[in-house]
Amino acid sequence: PIEQSPVSALGSGVDFDSNPFNITIAAGANETTGNISVICDNLVEGSETFEFSLALANSNSQITIGIGTAEGEIVDSTVSVSFGQPSYEVIESGSVIITLILSQASTLSFEVI
Repeated sequence: PIEQSPVSALGSGVDFDSNPFNITIAAGANETTGNISVICDNLVEGSETFEFSLALANSNSQITIGIGTAEGEIVDSTVSVSFGQPSYEVIESGSVIITLILSQASTLSFEVI
């Protein structure tokens, strides 16, 4: 089975699905893929890491574990908003158009003051 454990992530259904799972590598194949679900927790936090570890589901003298652990990184999905430029110039009695830039598209509408 493949097991995941938190290093700095919370695990146990908070940051990612931490239930062990099996991946079958078909006879004749030399690679396969698996999927670990990451959960959006809507918290402002830095990147977090978790560790994967491999174990053989059945003992087989022809199969051994090579690199048995790997690390995953969860990049925080918090959106930041910034001015489009550091300064703006406007003449007296005029108006200025400012630009706000998001670090990524947001699923929420919000106001800034």
